[in-house]
Amino acid sequence: MSTKNNLNTIKCYSCGNLNAESSIFCSKCISPLNVKKLNEMTVNDLITSLINLIANLPNIKLEKKELSIFEKDLLFSFLYAFWLRPETALYQAAEASIVAPIIAEHKNDKFLDLGCGNGINSSILAGWRFKPSFDVFEDLDLDGDDIYDSLLQDKSKVRIEKSGRVIDFGIDIKKSMVQRAKLVGSFKNVLQAEAAKIPVESNSIGVIYSNVIRDFDSNGLDYALKECARIIKPSGSLIFSTPTPEYQESLFYYTQAKKLEKAGRFDEAQYFLSLDRGRSEYCTQQISIEEWEIILNKHGFNIKSEYPLAGKNLMSFWDTGLRPFTPVLIKILYQVDNEKRQNLKETIINFSINYFSKMLANDRETKNPAFRVIHAYKT
Repeated sequence: MSTKNNLNTIKCYSCGNLNAESSIFCSKCISPLNVKKLNEMTVNDLITSLINLIANLPNIKLEKKELSIFEKDLLFSFLYAFWLRPETALYQAAEASIVAPIIAEHKNDKFLDLGCGNGINSSILAGWRFKPSFDVFEDLDLDGDDIYDSLLQDKSKVRIEKSGRVIDFGIDIKKSMVQRAKLVGSFKNVLQAEAAKIPVESNSIGVIYSNVIRDFDSNGLDYALKECARIIKPSGSLIFSTPTPEYQESLFYYTQAKKLEKAGRFDEAQYFLSLDRGRSEYCTQQISIEEWEIILNKHGFNIKSEYPLAGKNLMSFWDTGLRPFTPVLIKILYQVDNEKRQNLKETIINFSINYFSKMLANDRETKNPAFRVIHAYKT
């Protein structure tokens, strides 16, 4: 548990870092501190979340454009791993469709995932595929501050169907994530370390991928980019996803809270912000591409390309998805017969493919994306 002390600070339960008492997330490892925990969601919270999820679904535009075979394979792969969080699978598949081809161009270079988490995301990026029976919801600590910050107890639960490219380094600050990533089997090295102190030789890495760089405050970002510049070899690539200035306005709960505030309904606004659970602030660097260019140039990087990743449709669903129901669903579903659970899993995946794939195909082409991917190179 995170704990408060007499110096108006709060200690992170995960990494031990001291943060300002009002901090929503740890500045060092980005663990939630002052956020309503999933296991603390009340019946009223869940009912409200369900109403908003159902009400939001008709707003998603189903257009004619189809996913490519490559994109659909990615979506299936992420859905099988994150079947109880289809909103997560959709976002990660959208990001992977951009990032995977760039990483493939560096097939002879060392590849490092900064903030690898449980390793599933970059494993799929690198061509690994997991059996339909595998998912990320086994052995979670449903009573913990962060249910996903838990050790995997049984290596046999990681079920590989197809091997891909070996990932040279996975770096994460959390012990539980390092342990889980090691068990996946797709990494050559998985190391517990901070982004500001990466235990890798200088000028040795050809490509770094990261989905945590965007989460650091200005000081943390400077330290992380300085380390990335140190370990990437000249002309090597840095690839990361990041929100844009339009990010907050694409979220359901944040925009509803602002409308309620404007109408003078402040208690209701605060309630909606509690259901936001910090998502509107989680990705700290909600800045323009011009601002990113200045920051990256400062650390010896130039932007090669930037790609729109997600628009309002995808992000609104991401904000109102099945996240609040995960602990309840896990408690129920992992007590039933495995065959019945697998049948339900297939049903959810097929529904997700049929309902959301067209939205995914169109949403990335928005003129005002809420998220983008930046591909920079070391000068």
